Amino acid sequence: MHATVPRDGGAGPHSLSLSVATDTLPGTTATRYHVPATAPVVVRYTLVNSSEAGILNLHVNDPDVPSAAISCAGGTALLPPLATRQCTATVPAADGSRVRTVHATGTLAWFGTQASASASTGYVGYQAALTVHELVAGASTDPGKPDTLAVGAPVQISYQITNTGDVPLGGLTLHSTLDGAGCTDVSAGTELPPGGQLVCTLAPSAANGLHVDNVVASAAPQITVLGGDGGLAAAPSVESSAQGAYLGLSQSNVAAHGVRSGGASGDGTSHGSGSRGGGGGSHGAGSGSSGSSGGHGGNSGATSSNSNANANSNAANSNPAQPQSGLALNGGGPGAPSAHSGAGFPMLLKRARHSLPWLMMIFLVVFVPVVVRLARANRSSDR
Repeated sequence: MHATVPRDGGAGPHSLSLSVATDTLPGTTATRYHVPATAPVVVRYTLVNSSEAGILNLHVNDPDVPSAAISCAGGTALLPPLATRQCTATVPAADGSRVRTVHATGTLAWFGTQASASASTGYVGYQAALTVHELVAGASTDPGKPDTLAVGAPVQISYQITNTGDVPLGGLTLHSTLDGAGCTDVSAGTELPPGGQLVCTLAPSAANGLHVDNVVASAAPQITVLGGDGGLAAAPSVESSAQGAYLGLSQSNVAAHGVRSGGASGDGTSHGSGSRGGGGGSHGAGSGSSGSSGGHGGNSGATSSNSNANANSNAANSNPAQPQSGLALNGGGPGAPSAHSGAGFPMLLKRARHSLPWLMMIFLVVFVPVVVRLARANRSSDR
């Protein structure tokens, strides 16, 4: 059975024909590829009047495109007989499959009957995203307040990489400033499906001092991207970064401060593809989260081992290897109360000494004028 095609010069409901192209590709060809979400998509509508009667009041109805965004060269009031008209629209791409049917209508002059046509088109929008979460020594704490580990003890480092986008990721790489040996579970051949997750665990020996790890994970979407001019290209890569830390203490400091079982971890910030041919659009911001697993045990052990609080305070203050208060050991921080009770009275005297000038200034400003007024009042009464 053959479809009936209207001959030139005939007038009827099928006198109008429509074809649609997305980014220059006809029909639904564009659905073979991907378009980054929010990137501009160019839709072209071609209308043909195959009759000898003009078609009045043209209207194109695209479910994905607002009517106001469709512009027709020559207007829509009249499509002359046997003429062709081009209409275009540029809209931001939406995520997911956008296959749809477009309709065009008009009224045949002389006859007053409606002419109509329809055509299918579409594309596939995508969002690529990657997040990395780092966990050092098994605890989840603020990287600015790292927990302590004894020098030489194993440091449990875990990198958790997650595909948070809607396309598969490949070519996975991971770069860490703390992990000198490399994460063997992460390689260029590793592929993560949407929602997929990979965890790599290492256990290097703790070194003395504060050690901050900056880790960056990157991957490439395993898709082909369609450009606005119909060109094809590989999808730009996405990446995510995170931070973790630990503080290694020598054996001489372990007894004074205790050793926590945890370290510090941070969540990743994801940087996704935001436009064709370039990365850096989708961002997922992360931060370190707080936790103190094992930390209370370290505090209580350090407290119970100090039978003489004043002696231990003096010993800790005289130790040149002791970290400064800015490192916030055992949950403390700048201005936090000391774990040794002997340090309370000297600190109180120091604060009082700093406050004395302010107290004298307040006295001079507030009380001296009052005394002067009282003296003047007494003189007036004596007279």
